Amino acid sequence: MAIGRYRFERKYLAFAVLLLGMMIAFFVFLTAKFKRERDDQVAVYRAVEAIRGAQGSLFYNFDKTILEVNRPGEYWTGDVSGLHGLGLLDREIAEADAAPINRLTPQPRPYHGYYFVALESGDGRSGPVPLKGLMRSKDSYGICAYPAEGNDVAKYVYLMCPGRTWRSFVARQRPTQWPSDSDMQNQYAIVD
Repeated sequence: MAIGRYRFERKYLAFAVLLLGMMIAFFVFLTAKFKRERDDQVAVYRAVEAIRGAQGSLFYNFDKTILEVNRPGEYWTGDVSGLHGLGLLDREIAEADAAPINRLTPQPRPYHGYYFVALESGDGRSGPVPLKGLMRSKDSYGICAYPAEGNDVAKYVYLMCPGRTWRSFVARQRPTQWPSDSDMQNQYAIVD
């Protein structure tokens, strides 16, 4: 009788060890996935800051080597990859431009799961500033960073304009225009 009981307990012990091993493997998988997603978000936010920094360099002429290609007091509004052409942005970020004027690659390559695009309007003091068809503007620029995976609810949509970055979990479609004031209040939060 004791031998049968021992075999019975041994089966449950083996099952418990197997179940524990599966739980540990699942935990390790989730931890690695969340770490990768967090690292991607950090990289994308740094790219957002690099784009804003490039626009600031153009507007204020911090980089004196680009004076011959830039007119002081103007933002680049044509596309995102044009900032790479001016020597102000890494190629890897520029390759993620979803609507470049001059393609760097046959198809845009997501940068850590994101595409970037210049908007047809930017944020202005008294409402959106039209930018469609312009290469430069003295008033504003509008750039969007959005998830390459479509409507990925775990990722932000970022909007950039002079002096501000906004982000949203709620915005499910990539904007082509700068959102209205009510959409900005209801869907976006200021990052900085």
